[in-house]
Amino acid sequence: MDSASKSCRAVVAAARQRGYSLLEMSLAIGAIAIIAVIAFLAFTDTQDSANQTRALSEINALGSSARQFRSSFAQGGLYTNLTNVKVLVDNGYPIGGMALNGNNGVNIYGLSATIATTAGGADATIVYTTPTQEDCVALMGSFTDDPGTTATTAADEHVSGFKAGAVCSTAGALTLIIE
Repeated sequence: MDSASKSCRAVVAAARQRGYSLLEMSLAIGAIAIIAVIAFLAFTDTQDSANQTRALSEINALGSSARQFRSSFAQGGLYTNLTNVKVLVDNGYPIGGMALNGNNGVNIYGLSATIATTAGGADATIVYTTPTQEDCVALMGSFTDDPGTTATTAADEHVSGFKAGAVCSTAGALTLIIE
């Protein structure tokens, strides 16, 4: 055979192989779909982690501002006049980047964060609402060793300035007591 005949056969063979088979296309689409699902799950986990970090920051800011409010000369070491988040804002204390909706803070989830004194004014309570009880329990893990719905021991204090006894309601409201 001469070289012209061989090159002609190569051109004809190349012409037959121009497209992909249905099986090759299905495999490629399947691989792309798997990569997309993995990327979506990684993004969702990252987003949840970022929201939890921001929520923890907001709670700490509320707690810190409330303690500053209590220690002011006018308060005499009590939370007596701390009736809502707006009182902190009105007195110049930061609330962690949250907006106000009436007297309450609006948290990272777009839900309410409230603060009020307990009986006698010695302590104050923050109620930080999350979308679900699962979100609440995950956030509460920053305040307690107990992954359940209630922290019960004094050793559960992970964040300074909060008492043990954090509780998540079934509606997703995290309740913390500020020292």
